[in-house]
Amino acid sequence: MVRPILMSNVLAAALSLLACAGPQAAVPPPGSCPAAEAAPPTAPASSAGTAAIPYDLPKPGEFLPPPPEMPAAGQYSAVTSVLAIDIDKSGTMRFNGKALSSADEIVVLTRAELAKDPEIRAIIRADTGVSWGMVLGALDRLKQGGCSKIAFGVTPISP
Repeated sequence: MVRPILMSNVLAAALSLLACAGPQAAVPPPGSCPAAEAAPPTAPASSAGTAAIPYDLPKPGEFLPPPPEMPAAGQYSAVTSVLAIDIDKSGTMRFNGKALSSADEIVVLTRAELAKDPEIRAIIRADTGVSWGMVLGALDRLKQGGCSKIAFGVTPISP
C-alpha cells in the first residue's frame, strides 16, 4: 500500500534543514543539527489527512476557581409579595382587590406595603378599554410610592 506524502510534512522537513544548514549548504548528516533535535516531534496526522495541531491543556484542578459557598436549605424564600393594581373599563381602580376612591391612594398604600416587604413587586392589570393615560397614572403613582419592580398583567386575546 502506498501512503501519500503530506505536503505540510515535506515543507516542515525542508524548513528544518534550511534552519540548520542555510540555503547554500549541503544536507547535514543526521544528528548534527541542534535545531532539528530541539524541535518537538511532529504532531500525528488527523483523520482529514492534515497535521494535527499540538495542544497543552491544563491538568485537572489547575486554574479552577473554588466552588461557591451555597446557602443552606430553607435559608431563602422563593415566594415574593405581589401587589396588584386592577383598572376596569369604567376606570375604577383596585389595590389588592380594595376599591380606591382616588388614584393618589396608590402612593400611600404602596409605601405601607413596601414597609412590610421591601422586595414587593407590583402588577398593573387594565381592561382593554382603559385609556393609556390612566395606566401611566397608576404606574407613576407606584413609582412615587417607592416601588421599582413593576410589571403589566395581560390576558391573551382569543382568535
